[in-house]
Amino acid sequence: MVGVAQADLVAVGPAVLSNSWTQDFTVSDAWNFFGTDVTWFDNFDAMTIDMTQGSLEVPGITNVSPSMSTTSNGPDLVTAFGNNVQNVNFTLNFMGSITAPVSFDLKVYDKSGRKYNESGWATAIWSSSSWSIVDNSAFLNQNGNPVDLNPVPVPGAVLLGILGLSAAGMKLRKFA
Repeated sequence: MVGVAQADLVAVGPAVLSNSWTQDFTVSDAWNFFGTDVTWFDNFDAMTIDMTQGSLEVPGITNVSPSMSTTSNGPDLVTAFGNNVQNVNFTLNFMGSITAPVSFDLKVYDKSGRKYNESGWATAIWSSSSWSIVDNSAFLNQNGNPVDLNPVPVPGAVLLGILGLSAAGMKLRKFA
């Protein structure tokens, strides 16, 4: 095992030189319950692989097991649709040299009616000889959207801060 991200995305075995190069992966949608991965609780219905650096060959994804319907939206985005799957094995076929940097975001989705909600997200980064895989699932809210991590101060809090600093400044000025 080359890289692991809390049982969500795992690079399996070494990268393999082909026309360009390939890597086998396994993805599972595990639910973390008090530090324990529970794999029977949450399955997914679709996944996307969005290249953030580098490109995929055509076809970009092969050897998908269990079988999923795959579509390629150019060399930078692959989508696979299934039905209530837990673990998926697949091969990604990368363009270019094995020593060139590559990175992608993998997201899994749960289907609710006609809508797909993100339920897991991992980022994989290749640095010419090994994978670094980070599980970003904690940054998704309950609706599957990325959580806004930029807090915006409430106007009242800003006003109180200014008043507090002014009062403290005047008090310190008396002693100077």
